[in-house]
Amino acid sequence: MLNAVVEHNRLKDFFRGGVLSVHAAKVFKPAPDVYRLTEDALGLPRTLTGFVSSNGWDAAGAKTFGFHVFWVNRAKQPVERLGVRPDETISDLTALVDLLKN
Repeated sequence: MLNAVVEHNRLKDFFRGGVLSVHAAKVFKPAPDVYRLTEDALGLPRTLTGFVSSNGWDAAGAKTFGFHVFWVNRAKQPVERLGVRPDETISDLTALVDLLKN
């Protein structure tokens, strides 16, 4: 399902290392080991990784881990008070494409 969303929104070319999911790992977010899967799979430091989520708690977990976080805030909700803020707040995935092009 995740790959279908990426394809539909024309984002595939922006994900050079592919799209990862924790489903197969049987570990759940916001545990740091989940986010570490990305470093292991891509061989890149967390500081060079962009993370996209529509869940505030997930965005906070990723930000705490050290990712550059894009929070998709479709409902225009306030940022949850979890001690960190996303790097970018966007209204939808189309906005992500526009942001990444610039």
